[in-house]
Amino acid sequence: LISLNLEFFQDAIINLNQGLGYYRKSKKHPDYPNFSETYHLYGNLGEVYYNQKEHSKALFEFENSIKEAQQLNAPRAEALGYITSGEVLLILNQLSDAITRVEKGKEIAVQNKDYDIELFAIGVLAEIAQSNGNKALTLSLADSGMVLIDTQLKSNPYYTLVFLKKIKILFEYFSEFRKTSEIMENIISLERDIRKKNNQQIESILQAGIKNENRLLQLEIQEARQQKIKNNIITVVLLLIIALLILAGFYYRNHLKQKLALANLHKKISENLHDDIGATLSSLNIYSSIAETTFEQKPQKAKEMLQRITEQSKLLMENMDDMVWSMKTNQEDTLPLALKIKNFGSELLHAKNIKCQYQINDEAFKQFNTFESRKHILLIIKEAMNNIAKYSQATEATIFLNGISNHLILRINDNGVGFPVSKSGSGNGLKNMESRCKALKGSLSIESNDSGTTLTARIPIP
Repeated sequence: LISLNLEFFQDAIINLNQGLGYYRKSKKHPDYPNFSETYHLYGNLGEVYYNQKEHSKALFEFENSIKEAQQLNAPRAEALGYITSGEVLLILNQLSDAITRVEKGKEIAVQNKDYDIELFAIGVLAEIAQSNGNKALTLSLADSGMVLIDTQLKSNPYYTLVFLKKIKILFEYFSEFRKTSEIMENIISLERDIRKKNNQQIESILQAGIKNENRLLQLEIQEARQQKIKNNIITVVLLLIIALLILAGFYYRNHLKQKLALANLHKKISENLHDDIGATLSSLNIYSSIAETTFEQKPQKAKEMLQRITEQSKLLMENMDDMVWSMKTNQEDTLPLALKIKNFGSELLHAKNIKCQYQINDEAFKQFNTFESRKHILLIIKEAMNNIAKYSQATEATIFLNGISNHLILRINDNGVGFPVSKSGSGNGLKNMESRCKALKGSLSIESNDSGTTLTARIPIP
């Protein structure tokens, strides 16, 4: 399962087949708990092949899982096998067979009150209806799934999230913007709950940052709900004004798109947090397990794993600090850019005996008040400082930032050995800095020779 989650699919196939081999050759001890059964292993194999887009092999393994579940009287696993095989048949465009399989799985789930599996089946049936171009049936199935979520609160949050993501795509396909926006809010809320449960191990490290993030999200969700109430009132009024109906309809549709864009930004921030925390947690878990198992026999390898844990934790805290700092508005009592860069430079450049002068105008930087723009400017500066520390062999450096002629001018230079700009390619993070400048509609120029390097970014002030 670790190999599957890390997308090492060939290793996963080998390990799962070894597990099946053990089941065939060995008799289980009666006192051993049943943490896994053969239908689990076949189902996991099907998932591996599904992720590799080897759909025929995936279908074969899902059918094996169904047979094993029937023999071991495991109706939940049997229902899940029918539904997942139906998903594969949908991809293979065998819609009639797909409907039969999914309906069978749904019937078993209903009989056994497995509401989360029933919800999963409804989502797949909605996808099949959309493939047939049946909008009415698609929306009806989506509504029935939402009713099931509301009435059966014990549904597995995993299948609830899978269902919401499926119908979000279907609503977007049929241009149901209002419903898409509502589903997006539910997805954000559910993902936040799941992240809260999965990230308990590092809550003590990130408590301050996550508390601030949750506060901001709650304020934004409250603002969105108030705006939604206001929109409903406006809609009722506009319906009474026949002469302005066309103009009102256009305005309302456009406003919903803006709201959806805002929800997408919230989701992007949440995904960034989830990806950083989730990936690092997985790494820390694996490294700690390796260190534990090799501590006595291979102490050097255990030491290497502990060093990796230290490096990963430090990098996570630095990334989280940058993200939380970028999210704060200029009105909040936040750390000025000049002081943040000086703190970073003191630790990074001082260790290399590089003297650095800072000429940073915080007032010019404060004109950039969006999360993305603040993050891009900060990371351009940090990337350049990292390059100076790693490659320049410089003794002196200067960082200049100020507003000139409606542009933010960022100039970073050193007295190092330089490098051939024409042969630099995508090394030393230059591609990343160029991409960030382009995202801000700015430009980046580099001059380098044996007397040093000068990097100049010219970014329009919004």
